[in-house]
Amino acid sequence: MPDDAPHFFALNNDPEVIRYTGDAPFANEAAARAFLEAYDAYARHGMGRWAVIRKEDEAYLGWCGLKYSPDLDEVDIGFRFFRKYWGRGYATEAAQACLAYGLETLGLKEIVGRAMKANHASMRVLEKLGMQFWKEIDFDGEEGVKTVRCAHCQRRDRSTRRLLSLSDCSLCSLSDQGMSLCLLSESESSSGLTVRGLSPERSRSEPKGRAVSQ
Repeated sequence: MPDDAPHFFALNNDPEVIRYTGDAPFANEAAARAFLEAYDAYARHGMGRWAVIRKEDEAYLGWCGLKYSPDLDEVDIGFRFFRKYWGRGYATEAAQACLAYGLETLGLKEIVGRAMKANHASMRVLEKLGMQFWKEIDFDGEEGVKTVRCAHCQRRDRSTRRLLSLSDCSLCSLSDQGMSLCLLSESESSSGLTVRGLSPERSRSEPKGRAVSQ
């Protein structure tokens, strides 16, 4: 929502927050507002990024969500949080909910995650999510990795609550370099988050909220 513009501007105005993203800061709050007003991912693709709000005090923590890239024909998981909320598990919890929504509710076959190799914090989050290494990529001129989480592993993790080997999943065998485990992802909320992200015309099966982000 455009009302999120002050938060959105401040988030992208922190050099450390956008250090590994390839994004530039907004010139001013008006530019951030214009971006949000023009954000049409829900109308075009039925999914997008969500603002992450802490239930206990309505604090705006950052954003998380799914993004469809037509040029690649794939959906990725993304997240960005204010520095003061780093290291508290918020990114992992919010991203777990988004993966579950994409793979279980929307019925996506797989979701990818990308990160610069130097971004150790995001790499750890992707590992906690059970994302499997797929391949190395160029990430805006820097060394990066692409990981993948498939619907098969999501369903198996839910039903067996165990670690999966790479050989358990035919979809994950697309990895050309391999990763040892598809890690178990916990679904239970531990820190009281809610996502406020979707435009009102979306399906009733989707979480209620407001649209946001890149």
